[in-house]
Amino acid sequence: MRIAFSSVLLFGGVIAACSTSPSNPPVDGGGADDVKTQKDVIQTDQYVPSCVEAKACDPTSQPTNAFCLVSVDATLFDLASKPVTTESIYICGTNICTSPLAANAMGKVHADVCLWFIKGAFKYLGGPSYVSFASTIPANITAVSLPSVVLTSLPMAGVDFPANGGDLVSSGVTFTAPAAAGVKFDMSESSDPNWHKFRVAQVDLKNAPPFFDNTTLKLEVLWGLAPVNALITPSATLKVPNTQKWAANAPVEFFLNGVNNSTQNPPAPYGGWSPMGTGKVSSDGLTVSTDPGIGNGIPMIGTVGIRLKM
Repeated sequence: MRIAFSSVLLFGGVIAACSTSPSNPPVDGGGADDVKTQKDVIQTDQYVPSCVEAKACDPTSQPTNAFCLVSVDATLFDLASKPVTTESIYICGTNICTSPLAANAMGKVHADVCLWFIKGAFKYLGGPSYVSFASTIPANITAVSLPSVVLTSLPMAGVDFPANGGDLVSSGVTFTAPAAAGVKFDMSESSDPNWHKFRVAQVDLKNAPPFFDNTTLKLEVLWGLAPVNALITPSATLKVPNTQKWAANAPVEFFLNGVNNSTQNPPAPYGGWSPMGTGKVSSDGLTVSTDPGIGNGIPMIGTVGIRLKM
């Protein structure tokens, strides 16, 4: 608290506040009296420390099941280990999202946040340029520090979704989509037609999203698909090259990374990974495909992980 006085005079050690309008009531709300001096007024300081000073979130605004994130520092690189200077990241929960946090000329991102997040995640939307992802931030972390976040490039050339459905092929991956009426692009993304083209890139596990914990998932290969968050109804089938050299006819399981934090009950939980059914290696051992039938296939475009069936 700070003590604030206006037009203060000192008389023999006595502090008196002077008034140019004696008929006006004192600042403290008391009534006028015969004494021409007003009572000293002590005002509560309205100063609020900044996030940099406080290094904490406002405890009075904490939602249920939320954690406080004070700051984020990250450096973005491409596959050639060069800083990425044209992209932005977000910290988003299911309750709130930061503004875009842009990388500087050295690829570095810094922001003082001091916000409460429910299911907060490090989120990156790469559009047609890089593979998008969202990765849950552990609740015991109050300051995100990521010295290297590697972004996986997508092919420059994309493939239009056919009006009547059919196969789309990118980087040797075949995505069989239903009729166009069953494809709903994310309305929060750009309406530029180039953003709505199909693209795929394999993501090296060493370049997986930050906070990716594979100890339980045990995924063996990742494929980044775009346009992220496009909803596919009914689910599309997916066929990828057998880069892991799994045995012919080996059963596998598919998983999807959830990047959608604005829709209730998305196909995959935001920031996490969810099973998308089963599949198998082809009889010639060259490709791996999702199985047909309910509960199998890709219902929303994003990063797909595959492992041998456990």
